[in-house]
Amino acid sequence: MPKTKKIMEERMNKLNIGLFSASLVSFLAMSVPGYAYMWQGVEITPRVGLEETYDSNITSASSNKMSDMLTNATLGLEIKKEEKNSLAQLDMSLARQMFAQHSEFDSNSVNLNGRYSVDLSKYGSLTVEDNFSRADSFSTFNQQFGGTSGLYTRKINDFDTEYKHDVSTELALRLNYHNTLSYYPSSIQSDSVSHAIGAGVDYSFSSANMVSADYKHITNDFRPGPMAHVNEVTANYRHYFTPQLFSDIAAGVDMINNYLKVNKSYPLVKATLTRNTDRNTTFSVSLEQKHELATTSEDVFSNWVLSGKVVKQLKERLKGDATVFYGSGKYLGSGHKLVLGGVDAGVNYEITKNMNWRCGYLFSKQNTFAGEGDYTKNMVYTGIVLRF
Repeated sequence: MPKTKKIMEERMNKLNIGLFSASLVSFLAMSVPGYAYMWQGVEITPRVGLEETYDSNITSASSNKMSDMLTNATLGLEIKKEEKNSLAQLDMSLARQMFAQHSEFDSNSVNLNGRYSVDLSKYGSLTVEDNFSRADSFSTFNQQFGGTSGLYTRKINDFDTEYKHDVSTELALRLNYHNTLSYYPSSIQSDSVSHAIGAGVDYSFSSANMVSADYKHITNDFRPGPMAHVNEVTANYRHYFTPQLFSDIAAGVDMINNYLKVNKSYPLVKATLTRNTDRNTTFSVSLEQKHELATTSEDVFSNWVLSGKVVKQLKERLKGDATVFYGSGKYLGSGHKLVLGGVDAGVNYEITKNMNWRCGYLFSKQNTFAGEGDYTKNMVYTGIVLRF
C-alpha cells in the first residue's frame, strides 16, 4: 500500500508540473507582444516548450511492451548574427522527459546546432556546421533504420565543412569533410568514429540542366574494434522542370574494404524529385539503393530506402506536414535482414505571433525476419512552443 501511494504521488507531482508549465507558457504567450532581442547586431530568441505524448511502446520492444504518457519540457535559445558576407547561427535546447508510470526512464536530452557561412572572396565561400545530440531515443526514421532499438543514452556529434570555388558562371569546384562521433553504452555496442573527405565538381549547361561528380573516401573505426573504409564515386544530373520543381538522378560505385579486409565493389543509385521555394507547398520524394559500412556491427549493410516529405500551408495560420519512410536492408556478413516503415504527420497552428501549437501522430514498424528487434510503435502527441 505505501508503494502504491508513493507511485500515485509521483504521478500527481508530474501532472501538476505539466499543468503548471502549460499555464505558465500560456500566460507568457498572451503577455509577451513579440520575440527576438537585438544585442550588438546579434538576434537572440529564447523559447520554451511543453509536449504531451502517448507512446504505445516506449522501449521499442517486441515482447512485454510498455505504454506510457510522456511529458517533455524544453528550454531553448536561438542566436543569429548576419553580416554582409557572413551568417552565424546557433540553436541550443535542453529537454526533460518525464514518464507518468515508468519514472525509471526519466531523462534529459541536449541538442546543439551551429552553422557558419562566409564569402571568403568574390568566387570562394566556406560553410561549417556542427550538430550534437544527447538523447535516449532516435528522432528520425533514418536514424532508426539499421540502428539498435531501445531506450538508452546516445551521444552523437556530426561535423561538416565545405569550401566552394566558382571558376566561372558554369563551373564550380568543391572540397568537403565530414566527421561523426558516436558514443553508446558498452552493453549496447562499441563507440565509433567516422571520417569522410571528398571533392566534387559542378557544371551548368544551362539554367535547367546541371551535372556534378563527386569522390569520397570514408572510414569507420569501432573503438574497441576494427576499421573499414570506402572509396565512393558518383555522378549526378539535375534537371529543372520549372524554377521550383527539379529532379536529381545519381549513379555511382562504392568500393568497400570491409571490416574483414575483403575488397568488393557495389553499385549506388538514387533518384529524387523536389519542389521548393513555393509559398504554399513543398515536397521531396527519393528512392535510393546503396551499400554502406554498418555503424552498429562489423558488417556491410545493403539497403534501399523510399522516403518522402510534404509541407502544405492549409490556411493563413495553419500548416500541415507529413513524412513517410520505407526501408529494406540486409547485413551481408550475418545475413540478418530488416524492414522499417513509418509515417509522421501533423499540423502546426500559429496561435499568436510568438506561440505555435502542434499535434500529430507517428507510426513505425520494424520486422527483422529473425524475430529479434521486431516492434510496432504508435505515438500521439500535442504541444506548444513559445518564442519571446
